[in-house]
Amino acid sequence: MAKEQKKAETTAKSIDLDSISALVRKDGMATVEITKSVMENIKKNKDERLQSMIMERSLRAEYMRRLKLLQLRKRRAENDITLKFLKRAEILQYQMSGFLLNEEHIEKMGGKDGKLEIEIISDYKDGEPVKEKKVYELEKGKEVWVPGSITCPEYDNAVERMKQEEQQEKTKLEKQFDLDKANLESEYPGYFSYMWRW
Repeated sequence: MAKEQKKAETTAKSIDLDSISALVRKDGMATVEITKSVMENIKKNKDERLQSMIMERSLRAEYMRRLKLLQLRKRRAENDITLKFLKRAEILQYQMSGFLLNEEHIEKMGGKDGKLEIEIISDYKDGEPVKEKKVYELEKGKEVWVPGSITCPEYDNAVERMKQEEQQEKTKLEKQFDLDKANLESEYPGYFSYMWRW
C-alpha cells in the first residue's frame, strides 16, 4: 500500500512538472478577446494622441494670430506717436525760424480756409511762458512771411519736453502691450509655452 501511495505521488509530481510549461505558455497566450481589446486600446490611444496634438497646435495658431494682432496694434500706436512728434517738431521749427506761409503750410499746420492759427510765446511771467494765439490770413494766390515766435533756448526746452512726452507715451504703450500679452497667455492654461512667442 505504501508502494502504491509512493507511486501515485511520484506520478502526480511528474505530471505537474511536465505540464507546468504548457500551463505557463497557455496563460501567456493572447485570447481573441484580449487581442480585440488591445487593438481597440491602441486605436483609442492613437486617436486621443492625435486629438491632443491637433488641439495644442490649433490653440497655438490662435494664440500666435492674436499676439500678432496685438503687436500690429502696438506698432500702429508707435507710428501715431512718431507722426505726432514729427508734426510738433516741424511746427516748432517754423515757430523758431519763421516760414513762408502758403496754402501748403496752412494745410500742414492744421489751418483751413486760408487761415492759420498758431500759438506764440508773447512774454514770460514767473519763469513760465505766456502764450497767445495769433491768426495769420492768406489771400488767394499770395504768400506771407511769418516771423519766428520763439528763441533758440525756448526751442531747445520745447524739444526736450516733447522727447519726454514721447518717451512717456511709448512707455505707457509698452506697459499696455505687456498687460495684453499676459492676459492673452492666461487664456491658455496648461497649453501655453514660452516657445509659442517665437
